[in-house]
Amino acid sequence: MSDETGQGPAEGGDMAELISLPLEEALLLKGRLESEGINAVVPDADQIPVWGAPGTMPGLQQTGFVVLVDADQLERARQIVDEIQGS
Repeated sequence: MSDETGQGPAEGGDMAELISLPLEEALLLKGRLESEGINAVVPDADQIPVWGAPGTMPGLQQTGFVVLVDADQLERARQIVDEIQGS
């Protein structure tokens, strides 16, 4: 499984990119996938600067967050994304 901070894959696990989404959607998808028994990670989700912090400027923050899943669970994860998107 991923570490509790969501920063990286489990030791020795091969991860595959599933989709890139805005942060809130990526985190919701991560939760859905995990509820289905699929290990999911959103790298850098905890690296979001606080608005008003030095160096932040609206529009320059990262907007696409990759959702990674265990490579052997990629096909099932894609099916879940398709179900969510109504395909």
